[in-house]
Amino acid sequence: MLKKLVISKLMKIKVAHSIPGRIRFKVSTLKDIPEEYMIYEKYLHQALEKLDGIESVEVHRVTGSILVTYNVKKTYEEKILKWVEVIKEIGIKNLDLIEKYGETNTDYVVDIVEQQLDEAIKNFC
Repeated sequence: MLKKLVISKLMKIKVAHSIPGRIRFKVSTLKDIPEEYMIYEKYLHQALEKLDGIESVEVHRVTGSILVTYNVKKTYEEKILKWVEVIKEIGIKNLDLIEKYGETNTDYVVDIVEQQLDEAIKNFC
């Protein structure tokens, strides 16, 4: 149940600030995620970085923000925002899977979600 709660909290993401090459997302609920669940942060990085041009993803729990830097020659803000929506949709679609197997078989969940993200990026823009 807790992993499902974590995923649903991350779905509440908004753009706080943007300049070419950088987008700062505000996720006010980020501070509410228990420390032991921050080990799953790497999956957020992997999902965002599937989009060509994403250079770095920095999660700041204290400020409740995620900073994404990107190469403006390879991608642009609107495309990144659309990719974030795709990631959110895939996360929502898999909430039951995450709840059922997230604690006992994380590799299985990651494999399924990775396959869906890989398929989505192939058909993206």
